[in-house]
Formats: sequence, structure tokens, C-alpha cells
Amino acid sequence: MEIRPARKEDLAAVVAMAEARRKQYQEYQPVFWKKADDSEARTHAFFAVLVDEPELLFLVASDDSQDVNGFLIAKPFQVPPVYDPGGKTFFVDDFCVVRDELWQTVGPALLQEAASRAKADGGAQVVVVCGDRDRAKSDFLANTGHHRIELVDQTNLTAGAR
Repeated sequence: MEIRPARKEDLAAVVAMAEARRKQYQEYQPVFWKKADDSEARTHAFFAVLVDEPELLFLVASDDSQDVNGFLIAKPFQVPPVYDPGGKTFFVDDFCVVRDELWQTVGPALLQEAASRAKADGGAQVVVVCGDRDRAKSDFLANTGHHRIELVDQTNLTAGAR
């Protein structure tokens, strides 16, 4: 397995993974994770810009046949001034693998490379978003010692609730 910066020719595979994950997340929480009708085209255009963004970590995991099996996008994030983690925080919102069983191999390789590159760029922490019902990803994060923050399942909220 090779972990490397994403290239334009990786975008079709990366977008397909992101779309598959969005469909899954939309089933979990249909309002919060609701996919836009044109999300595939928008994602492709957005990721095409991100590939060339120097501050971002946009990494892919490819196998011997050069198939992309996973990707991770981490961006520097300004934490509120009441916190001081001791360096930059890198925020990972897009982090997918092609098949759930690959979280235990591809997931750690991508996250370790992102953490290493973040540290070299003054990073102190990497924060990863994970859908509350994304069990394969959640288990991978728990098994690698990452803390999980539970978010309110917004499908249980009513319009009048505060």
C-alpha cells in the first residue's frame, strides 16, 4: 500500500467513495446528512480545487494495481482562543475507505501519514468527524485510541425543542 498526495486522476475514485458514504450517512440522519441532488458534480469540482491547495493534506491510499482504496482530507482549523492545544489543529471531515473491512488497514495508514505530515507542519492534533452510526469507522477510531465525542442525534429533536 502506498499513501501519497491525491492527484487529479484520483478524483473519480475519491468522489465515488465520498458519494457512497454520503448515501449511507443520509440513511442515518436524513436531515443533517441530506445529499444535494448534484452532490457528485459539486464534490468533483470542490475536490479538484483541494488537490492543488497547499495548506491541505489530501491523501490517498493506493494498492499495487494503483486502485485508490481510501482517502483523507485534513485542513488546518483555528480553534477558539480559549483553547491552546500547543500547535495547529487539523480537521478531517472527509475520510473514506472503499470497503468497511479496509478500515483496519487503510484507515490507520492514512491517519498515521496525515498525523505525521500535520506534525511536520506544526500540528498538535488531528480531529476526525465520524457519523454516529458509521460503525466500521467508529470501531477503527476507538481501536486506535482515539476519543469519541457523541453528538446529539438530531432526528430525535422536534421543531419546537430548544
